[in-house]
Amino acid sequence: MNPDLVRLRNQVAKLYLEALGVIRDLMKLLDSGEDGREVLEKELNEKIEVLSISRIELINNILVFIARNQPLGLELVEASNLLYLVYDIYRFGRYAREIFLADKKGVRLSTPGLRDLVEPGLKIAVEAVEKSYKAYFENCTGCVEEVRRLGVESDKLYIKQLEKISANEVINNADAIALLVLRHIERIVDHAERVSVLSTNI
Repeated sequence: MNPDLVRLRNQVAKLYLEALGVIRDLMKLLDSGEDGREVLEKELNEKIEVLSISRIELINNILVFIARNQPLGLELVEASNLLYLVYDIYRFGRYAREIFLADKKGVRLSTPGLRDLVEPGLKIAVEAVEKSYKAYFENCTGCVEEVRRLGVESDKLYIKQLEKISANEVINNADAIALLVLRHIERIVDHAERVSVLSTNI
Protein backbone atom coordinates (compact mmCIF):
# COMPACT_ATOMS: atom_id res chain seq x y z
CA MET A 1 0.00 0.00 0.00
CA ASN A 2 1.18 3.53 -0.78
CA PRO A 3 3.08 4.91 2.27
CA ASP A 4 1.06 8.15 2.15
CA LEU A 5 -2.15 6.15 2.28
CA VAL A 6 -0.85 4.12 5.21
CA ARG A 7 -0.07 7.38 6.99
CA LEU A 8 -3.58 8.68 6.34
CA ARG A 9 -5.08 5.41 7.56
CA ASN A 10 -3.08 5.68 10.79
CA GLN A 11 -4.24 9.28 11.29
CA VAL A 12 -7.86 8.25 10.84
CA ALA A 13 -7.37 5.35 13.26
CA LYS A 14 -5.95 7.74 15.85
CA LEU A 15 -8.88 10.13 15.44
CA TYR A 16 -11.29 7.22 15.70
CA LEU A 17 -9.82 6.28 19.07
CA GLU A 18 -10.20 9.89 20.21
CA ALA A 19 -13.88 9.75 19.25
CA LEU A 20 -14.19 6.49 21.18
CA GLY A 21 -12.74 8.29 24.18
CA VAL A 22 -15.47 10.92 23.89
CA ILE A 23 -18.18 8.23 23.83
CA ARG A 24 -16.61 6.59 26.88
CA ASP A 25 -16.56 9.96 28.66
CA LEU A 26 -20.35 10.09 28.40
CA MET A 27 -20.48 7.26 30.93
CA LYS A 28 -19.00 9.69 33.48
CA LEU A 29 -22.25 11.67 33.34
CA LEU A 30 -23.94 8.81 35.17
CA ASP A 31 -21.78 9.27 38.25
CA SER A 32 -20.35 12.77 38.09
CA GLY A 33 -21.41 15.18 40.83
CA GLU A 34 -22.05 18.86 40.22
CA ASP A 35 -18.49 19.74 41.22
CA GLY A 36 -17.01 17.55 38.51
CA ARG A 37 -19.33 18.53 35.70
CA GLU A 38 -17.65 21.82 34.87
CA VAL A 39 -14.34 20.04 34.29
CA LEU A 40 -16.07 17.26 32.34
CA GLU A 41 -17.87 19.83 30.18
CA LYS A 42 -14.61 21.60 29.35
CA GLU A 43 -12.87 18.34 28.49
CA LEU A 44 -15.71 17.14 26.28
CA ASN A 45 -16.00 20.44 24.42
CA GLU A 46 -12.25 20.49 23.77
CA LYS A 47 -12.20 16.91 22.50
CA ILE A 48 -15.20 17.45 20.23
CA GLU A 49 -13.60 20.61 18.84
CA VAL A 50 -10.47 18.62 18.04
CA LEU A 51 -12.58 16.05 16.20
CA SER A 52 -14.20 18.80 14.16
CA ILE A 53 -10.93 20.52 13.21
CA SER A 54 -9.11 17.26 12.51
CA ARG A 55 -11.97 16.12 10.31
CA ILE A 56 -11.49 19.07 7.95
CA GLU A 57 -7.73 18.58 7.81
CA LEU A 58 -8.03 14.86 7.13
CA ILE A 59 -10.63 15.28 4.42
CA ASN A 60 -8.37 17.77 2.66
CA ASN A 61 -5.36 15.47 2.98
CA ILE A 62 -7.27 12.47 1.62
CA LEU A 63 -8.58 14.47 -1.33
CA VAL A 64 -5.06 15.74 -2.07
CA PHE A 65 -3.80 12.14 -1.98
CA ILE A 66 -6.48 11.06 -4.45
CA ALA A 67 -5.77 13.99 -6.79
CA ARG A 68 -2.01 13.47 -6.77
CA ASN A 69 -1.87 9.68 -6.92
CA GLN A 70 -5.09 8.79 -8.77
CA PRO A 71 -5.25 5.45 -6.96
CA LEU A 72 -6.95 2.41 -8.46
CA GLY A 73 -8.30 -0.84 -7.09
CA LEU A 74 -7.93 -1.47 -3.37
CA GLU A 75 -6.08 1.80 -2.78
CA LEU A 76 -8.98 3.75 -4.25
CA VAL A 77 -11.40 1.75 -2.08
CA GLU A 78 -9.31 2.48 1.00
CA ALA A 79 -9.06 6.21 0.25
CA SER A 80 -12.82 6.36 -0.30
CA ASN A 81 -13.47 4.41 2.92
CA LEU A 82 -11.30 6.82 4.89
CA LEU A 83 -13.46 9.73 3.72
CA TYR A 84 -16.54 7.93 5.00
CA LEU A 85 -14.83 7.10 8.28
CA VAL A 86 -13.86 10.71 8.91
CA TYR A 87 -17.51 11.68 8.54
CA ASP A 88 -18.62 8.90 10.91
CA ILE A 89 -16.04 10.05 13.46
CA TYR A 90 -17.39 13.58 13.23
CA ARG A 91 -20.95 12.33 13.81
CA PHE A 92 -19.82 10.39 16.88
CA GLY A 93 -18.64 13.67 18.32
CA ARG A 94 -21.77 15.58 17.36
CA TYR A 95 -24.14 13.03 18.90
CA ALA A 96 -21.97 12.86 22.01
CA ARG A 97 -22.27 16.63 22.31
CA GLU A 98 -26.07 16.42 22.00
CA ILE A 99 -26.20 13.81 24.76
CA PHE A 100 -24.07 16.03 26.97
CA LEU A 101 -26.38 18.99 26.28
CA ALA A 102 -29.41 16.87 27.22
CA ASP A 103 -27.72 16.23 30.56
CA LYS A 104 -26.68 19.86 31.02
CA LYS A 105 -29.81 21.68 29.84
CA GLY A 106 -32.41 18.99 30.45
CA VAL A 107 -32.21 16.43 33.25
CA ARG A 108 -29.03 15.03 34.75
CA LEU A 109 -28.46 11.52 33.42
CA SER A 110 -27.42 10.50 36.93
CA THR A 111 -30.99 11.15 38.14
CA PRO A 112 -32.48 7.95 39.64
CA GLY A 113 -34.81 6.36 37.12
CA LEU A 114 -33.33 8.22 34.17
CA ARG A 115 -29.97 6.58 34.72
CA ASP A 116 -31.61 3.16 34.54
CA LEU A 117 -33.10 4.08 31.16
CA VAL A 118 -29.97 5.43 29.48
CA GLU A 119 -27.11 3.44 31.01
CA PRO A 120 -27.75 0.27 28.95
CA GLY A 121 -27.81 2.38 25.79
CA LEU A 122 -24.56 4.17 26.60
CA LYS A 123 -22.86 0.83 27.25
CA ILE A 124 -24.09 -0.38 23.86
CA ALA A 125 -22.74 2.76 22.17
CA VAL A 126 -19.28 2.31 23.72
CA GLU A 127 -19.13 -1.35 22.75
CA ALA A 128 -20.38 -0.69 19.22
CA VAL A 129 -17.73 1.96 18.55
CA GLU A 130 -15.05 -0.29 20.06
CA LYS A 131 -16.11 -3.25 17.91
CA SER A 132 -16.39 -1.17 14.74
CA TYR A 133 -12.83 0.07 15.29
CA LYS A 134 -11.61 -3.50 15.64
CA ALA A 135 -13.59 -4.54 12.57
CA TYR A 136 -12.00 -1.93 10.35
CA PHE A 137 -8.52 -1.37 11.74
CA GLU A 138 -7.79 -4.79 13.28
CA ASN A 139 -9.58 -7.03 10.76
CA CYS A 140 -11.92 -8.51 13.38
CA THR A 141 -14.39 -10.33 11.13
CA GLY A 142 -16.54 -11.48 14.06
CA CYS A 143 -16.92 -7.88 15.19
CA VAL A 144 -19.11 -7.07 12.17
CA GLU A 145 -21.85 -9.36 13.41
CA GLU A 146 -21.38 -8.12 16.97
CA VAL A 147 -21.95 -4.52 15.90
CA ARG A 148 -25.04 -5.60 13.96
CA ARG A 149 -26.38 -7.27 17.11
CA LEU A 150 -25.71 -4.13 19.13
CA GLY A 151 -27.61 -2.15 16.49
CA VAL A 152 -30.67 -4.32 17.06
CA GLU A 153 -30.37 -3.82 20.82
CA SER A 154 -30.09 -0.03 20.56
CA ASP A 155 -33.12 0.05 18.25
CA LYS A 156 -35.13 -1.95 20.79
CA LEU A 157 -34.24 0.44 23.62
CA TYR A 158 -35.26 3.45 21.57
CA ILE A 159 -38.51 1.92 20.33
CA LYS A 160 -39.42 0.74 23.82
CA GLN A 161 -39.02 4.27 25.18
CA LEU A 162 -40.93 5.72 22.24
CA GLU A 163 -43.82 3.32 22.87
CA LYS A 164 -43.75 4.18 26.57
CA ILE A 165 -44.11 7.87 25.84
CA SER A 166 -46.76 7.30 23.19
CA ALA A 167 -48.89 5.38 25.69
CA ASN A 168 -49.08 8.35 28.11
CA GLU A 169 -50.88 11.63 27.61
CA VAL A 170 -48.54 13.39 30.05
CA ILE A 171 -44.78 13.03 29.52
CA ASN A 172 -42.39 13.70 32.38
CA ASN A 173 -39.04 15.35 31.82
CA ALA A 174 -36.97 12.25 32.53
CA ASP A 175 -38.84 10.18 29.95
CA ALA A 176 -38.47 12.92 27.33
CA ILE A 177 -34.71 13.22 27.95
CA ALA A 178 -34.36 9.44 27.89
CA LEU A 179 -36.03 9.31 24.48
CA LEU A 180 -33.75 12.04 23.15
CA VAL A 181 -30.59 10.38 24.48
CA LEU A 182 -31.58 6.93 23.25
CA ARG A 183 -32.22 8.39 19.80
CA HIS A 184 -28.72 9.87 19.71
CA ILE A 185 -27.31 6.55 20.92
CA GLU A 186 -29.19 4.75 18.16
CA ARG A 187 -27.58 7.07 15.61
CA ILE A 188 -24.09 6.51 17.07
CA VAL A 189 -24.56 2.76 16.75
CA ASP A 190 -25.87 3.17 13.19
CA HIS A 191 -22.63 4.92 12.23
CA ALA A 192 -20.64 2.19 13.97
CA GLU A 193 -22.53 -0.37 11.90
CA ARG A 194 -21.66 1.49 8.71
CA VAL A 195 -17.98 1.44 9.65
CA SER A 196 -18.05 -2.28 10.35
CA VAL A 197 -19.68 -2.90 6.96
CA LEU A 198 -16.99 -0.81 5.26
CA SER A 199 -14.43 -3.21 6.71
CA THR A 200 -15.82 -5.95 4.48
CA ASN A 201 -14.92 -3.89 1.39
CA ILE A 202 -11.20 -3.81 2.06
